Amino acid sequence: LRNSYRTGPVRSGRYAYLFALVCSIAIVVSCSPHDTDCLESDPNCNFLLTYFTFNDIFNTSGQFNILTDSGQTSCASGASGDMVRTTCPQTIVGQDGDYPAAPNAFQLSVSDSGFTITDIVTGLVWERCSKGQTGTGCSGVASSTETQAQADSYCSTLTLAGRSWRLPSIRELTLFPDYEHANPAADDNDVNNYYPNQPGNASPDFFWSSTAHQTSPGNYFALDMRDGVINSQVSGSGRFVRCVSGTQYPDPIYVNNNNGTVYDRRSNLLWSQCSMDNTGTGTLLDFSAGCSGTTGTRQWVNAISDCENLMLAGRTDWRLPGIRELNNIVNFNSGASPYIDGGFFPNTSGIEHWSSTTSPLNDSSGMAINFGDGLTATGAKTLFHRVRCVATGP
Repeated sequence: LRNSYRTGPVRSGRYAYLFALVCSIAIVVSCSPHDTDCLESDPNCNFLLTYFTFNDIFNTSGQFNILTDSGQTSCASGASGDMVRTTCPQTIVGQDGDYPAAPNAFQLSVSDSGFTITDIVTGLVWERCSKGQTGTGCSGVASSTETQAQADSYCSTLTLAGRSWRLPSIRELTLFPDYEHANPAADDNDVNNYYPNQPGNASPDFFWSSTAHQTSPGNYFALDMRDGVINSQVSGSGRFVRCVSGTQYPDPIYVNNNNGTVYDRRSNLLWSQCSMDNTGTGTLLDFSAGCSGTTGTRQWVNAISDCENLMLAGRTDWRLPGIRELNNIVNFNSGASPYIDGGFFPNTSGIEHWSSTTSPLNDSSGMAINFGDGLTATGAKTLFHRVRCVATGP
């Protein structure tokens, strides 16, 4: 819901016709009609119309600003950000936990008499229990023997709470973890008990998605519930299942601002079009040259600092993206490296890019996305990875 225009003066029958036409499309946010005709010179004759482009109207779901924060609210301590997580802020400022509502706070709600959990921001409704468990307390042992095809069949025939269900896409599955927690990466028994008795204590505990891993024939993307890592699994392997309901979560809608930034109208995030260069001075590759040149690498601490200090397109509110934000620009349907839209993000290296999120399993490790295959990587914060920055809002 982004563009608001005040229409030009419309009088009498023309006004009534336009008002009826627009308000019948169900895409108008506010129409304030007058009960009587008005003069063209009357400034109150105008009305405010919020509109969409045709691309928006016919794009799946029409939802905007629907990406949530990772859920991580604590920050790693120590001069290198590799000590135990505790309250924010810590010495290293700019960690995921320093931005607990970027771009929207992670909010869940119990629904359908306790049998489902609703993500308030995305509108997705999750099966509270994994396959094999019963009741609102998810008693019993979750089944870990389902192939990808069996998982897909189970979800498509599920009738829980009178809803239609499906196996989540990997984009939807990336929205599930709460990265404040580990073993499992979900609020199970410690705070609100949204997901009681959940798998996620073994090594590993993968949940199937409906998305094929194009560069690994026969494999599908899956989520490790221990720490929210995305991996690729052979479709015939036995894994866990959790179904989702609601309007399918959409892909990004990008706009090239031609100033070194790319705006995603779905998530309301603004991205640096280019990655950091190799000068070590906190500067980006040249967007006017198609981000040509050699991308540089940074340790986790320096990646955070470079984004926090970046000035780009007249803005200074840049930050290193959290893992959920970084996952959102992965093109999971790519058939080749890099797993990102190269038309908007040219010359992206098909290797790891840092996020600002600390691994839920290990406070001395950070989370990254490998754009070579779309998978999540975790490793020591002293490792050197690529860097791309993000800000909230257009």
